Amino acid sequence: MRALSERLESDRPTIDSLSRGTLDSALRRSLHGMRPFYFGSAGKPLLGLLHAAAGTSGSRRAVVVCPPFGPEYMRAYRALRELSHRLAAEGLCTVRFDYYGTGDSSGREEEGTPEQWLDDIEAALVEAQEASGGGILSIVGLRLGATLAMLACRRRADIDRLVLWDPVVVGRTYLAELVERHNALVAERPRPRGYRVSEPPTELLGTPVTPAVLSFLESLDLLRFEQPPAARTCVISSSDDEHASEDLARRLREAGADVHFERRPGPRVWLKEDDVIRALVPHAAIGTIASWLAQ
Repeated sequence: MRALSERLESDRPTIDSLSRGTLDSALRRSLHGMRPFYFGSAGKPLLGLLHAAAGTSGSRRAVVVCPPFGPEYMRAYRALRELSHRLAAEGLCTVRFDYYGTGDSSGREEEGTPEQWLDDIEAALVEAQEASGGGILSIVGLRLGATLAMLACRRRADIDRLVLWDPVVVGRTYLAELVERHNALVAERPRPRGYRVSEPPTELLGTPVTPAVLSFLESLDLLRFEQPPAARTCVISSSDDEHASEDLARRLREAGADVHFERRPGPRVWLKEDDVIRALVPHAAIGTIASWLAQ
């Protein structure tokens, strides 16, 4: 595919081709320094959003933001957008994106696999590095996105900083949590005639759960890692009573990693706790992540 800079320039709509509403929207995006583009292979194009680094003629540092899985991504979308704006304001060229089979990327939900999503992260890293002029690479991931980000670091040796924001550490525990939340949601609603709970689950909280995803989660245990995933790692926990993230930070230190662990209690926006929580932005966690990456 063409270079990112060329695609962004050629894909830019002209004023004559835009309606007033579309033009206003384009101007708002421009003011926020955010540019949508497609990348990846011709057969599996992925939606990317480039947040250009502020105050620089060409930042030499690049960040890729890896989103969570399924409904957690939808609920955390605003938080990741605000995080990306903050990173760009700190002078970091930032790319966030939709995995294959999710969001506005190509493919059906049933076609997405963890292995494909790791390929997508690698493609996003290529785009971010190119957009930053060959910048030093960092990755930020939230929930299962943090897990995938950590696994993606095993594929390359040039990741300088890795942020694991409330990572999914043990897949079976995460799967059990999803099942519990799904069953609670179903219990609140009338069931269609003939409805039966599938075992193993084929859908959770409105998101298809394929055999590939199930197999991945059932075998996932980040505590088995034996090598540092990146030169430096920051682990963020949004809860005072959650211990998996701290256990992971301790395990990474034992493996020789340079790890910063911090608790930043705040709204866990990926959970549907109530409508107020869903409307909040976890500014404390976002601020910690941005400051640590900008050091």
